[in-house]
Amino acid sequence: MKSIQLFFFSIFLCCISCSQQSGYNLGFEELKAEESLPKYWFKSGDYHISNDSLNHVEGKNAVMISSTDNSSSSSYGYITLKLPESVRGEQIKLEGYMKTENVDGGAGLFLKIERFGKSLEFDNMFKKGIQGTTNWQKYEIHLPNHENATDIYIGGILKGKGTVWFDNFKVLIDGKDYSKLVNFHKSDYSGEINEQRQIIEDTIVRHKNSEFKMSESPSPEQQLDLYLLGKEWGCLKYFNQEVASGKYNWDYELFKLLPYVGSDKFLEKLNKWKSNFEANDKTVIKSNYYVKFTKSVGNPIFTNEPVYPDMEWDDDGYKLLSLFRFWNIIEYFHPSKYLINDWDYILKQYIPKFMDSDNELEYKLTVLELIHEIKDTHSNIIQLGDVVDKYFGTRTPPFKVIFVEDKLVINEIFDHRSSLKKGDVILQIDGENVNDLINKIKPYSIGSNIAAQKRNICSKILRTNSSSVVISTANGKKVEIRCVSQKGINKFYNRKIPSNKIIDNNIGYIYTGSLKKGEINSIIPKFIGKEGLIFDLRCYPSDFLPFQLGAYLYSEPKEFVKFSIGSVEKPGIFTFTDPLITGFKNPDYYKGRIAVLVNEFTQSQAEYTVMAIQVTPKVKVIGSQTAGADGNVSKIYLPGNISTMISGIGVYYPSGKQTQGIGIIPDISVKNTIEAVKANKDIVLERAIKYIQTGK
Repeated sequence: MKSIQLFFFSIFLCCISCSQQSGYNLGFEELKAEESLPKYWFKSGDYHISNDSLNHVEGKNAVMISSTDNSSSSSYGYITLKLPESVRGEQIKLEGYMKTENVDGGAGLFLKIERFGKSLEFDNMFKKGIQGTTNWQKYEIHLPNHENATDIYIGGILKGKGTVWFDNFKVLIDGKDYSKLVNFHKSDYSGEINEQRQIIEDTIVRHKNSEFKMSESPSPEQQLDLYLLGKEWGCLKYFNQEVASGKYNWDYELFKLLPYVGSDKFLEKLNKWKSNFEANDKTVIKSNYYVKFTKSVGNPIFTNEPVYPDMEWDDDGYKLLSLFRFWNIIEYFHPSKYLINDWDYILKQYIPKFMDSDNELEYKLTVLELIHEIKDTHSNIIQLGDVVDKYFGTRTPPFKVIFVEDKLVINEIFDHRSSLKKGDVILQIDGENVNDLINKIKPYSIGSNIAAQKRNICSKILRTNSSSVVISTANGKKVEIRCVSQKGINKFYNRKIPSNKIIDNNIGYIYTGSLKKGEINSIIPKFIGKEGLIFDLRCYPSDFLPFQLGAYLYSEPKEFVKFSIGSVEKPGIFTFTDPLITGFKNPDYYKGRIAVLVNEFTQSQAEYTVMAIQVTPKVKVIGSQTAGADGNVSKIYLPGNISTMISGIGVYYPSGKQTQGIGIIPDISVKNTIEAVKANKDIVLERAIKYIQTGK
């Protein structure tokens, strides 16, 4: 048996290590490696933002935001922290100290509560008008908390000119210190926890070490034990009434059994552990501390899952917790798990992979590989940190690439001083063959299908940490080109495309990515007498259209979609909803031809919108395969402060035909060509115009 190292620390030392300052760095004392910024915090805006060891309330550091010569009265600079988990309560309050110098726009603490990216509550103190020069003073803002909140952000902000310092933040839920509530708030806990056990659990969970580490790669016997433990742990978590009530710290329960892995007593200990929980197969679980479902849509919300931001990267306990948590969530709550090839085998395969990852980069890349296995384009990583950004590269040459005819082709150029042109085929980047680079990136490029995976490879393949790269092309060019930051290249992508226009005097064109809220209701009546309508959905719609379009495109109510949803009561079982209907009886509906443009950038809400338009008369979907990830998303939180998402509901046509993975299949297939890119031609749009004009 491989040797197992088991570490014990005094309660006193563990409590010190998990203090508020260390755990969430609300006093800005801990700094990021190689950066003068507080650990766990992120900055935004072209302001000077750094730690300040000269101006502070206590400790050694505060954080400073200062305007630059280019800052205007409407500019912003801010620093923000995402709290590791939401905690129930009536009110959330942020306290903090602030000092200002020559502020002429506004400065303040800010507090934001979101639900899947949608703001529920927000305050940045600008109404209080903190301006001019002020000495250190304590401020506070408070907002009503929301039970269905998924994210809470805190921070400090400066608008306009001047300088502001922040120090000693504190978060309170109903007057209680957040740092003492997180991971242990159990409002629906039934029963009492022994006081001594509470202390032990608090020590284990809040300390950055799970107390479990193996000195060598796990043997086959140990891997089998871990496989059985991971499955039993997840099964009890979602099927056992006692566990589902939140009565136990379930992460700690996993850590308790790990030292027995590989020993002759493992199965005995596992069975004895299972017998500690009152199994009652006749009891239907009505609620679960770790998962609930939205009432309106039916996608799961995974709750009370600590992210352990201070975990040690070679800690085998937390790495196994990450694998087991994610695997069991997919096992019981991913509506398209049936599309994954042998999910059970993947658990066995990844046990040694996770345990052999001994630093932050290896661990996080292994998490990316695991997420890649579920083939869900929605599963992009929301937060992986600086180490992964640097691995892929923080800079990029100022152009955009796409795959055309299975070749990597320059599609857009933002700096025209080089000799590179649109349509150039790239063979090498800094002397490395493009195909070799693709194979390196592929395991970390998440997508439901090949089209989406190639799209996501393009977002990584040019990235570098160098100030310049050498590009070699198929037509003999070898060009060194200066790189810009990732943030810099994003500015070029944010081009404003008009939301609508008229083509050839008789075709209405709508670019759905630029629509203002409700704008479609003024555009469609303007186009109602045109020969045809073109909806460009090669983007993410900026407004929710399926039911708004029902007022114009349908002669009668139409079924266009149905969902499969899971439940707390029967984990792993999914049931179909009744089909949704859009439109109504309307003799004045639009009677012309309709073309819908799609490609690999047509994803989620865009695919859903296409499905709604597809039930109209005289419609053709034109283009190439879409991303194959539709439906509302559900967030998953993993140790190491990682968060990702999955498609939380299955989306199907009323006939039962799936969309996950397949996406929307075009009626008229049009694939881009290198010649079209060189000529700056949109051949998908051209084909749509031909259909409108000829019906073919």
